[in-house]
Amino acid sequence: MKTKSLEERYGDEILTDNTVLEKCTQCKDCLFWNDGTEYSNYRKSSCAIYTYPDMKPLEVMENRERCEYYEKEE
Repeated sequence: MKTKSLEERYGDEILTDNTVLEKCTQCKDCLFWNDGTEYSNYRKSSCAIYTYPDMKPLEVMENRERCEYYEKEE
């Protein structure tokens, strides 16, 4: 019996484009969103608190939990 290829097994399924998911929305106006690099962007998995290579908790990135370090930027 021949094993089906990935295309054969999942060819009819519609895959999710994860790039369109809004991540880290609570980080938009957080005091710590800028990690001091030229690549600073609130949608990144790191910030001034969670510096690379550490990452924000997945729950925070997926907007399921509030970040314990969040402070509104004035």
